[in-house]
Amino acid sequence: MVYAMQPGAITTVVVGGRVVIDGGKLLTVPEAAIGRRVDELFEKWGRRG
Repeated sequence: MVYAMQPGAITTVVVGGRVVIDGGKLLTVPEAAIGRRVDELFEKWGRRG
């Protein structure tokens, strides 16, 4: 079903009985923390080049 739907059609996601996305909002991790982690990884990968 996920592959056949538009991204906006999925508003609630339950994993192992726990609601992790509700109303399209991520509940388990602050979104800013994800952005910071992505920035850290890109910086680390850039140093290896």
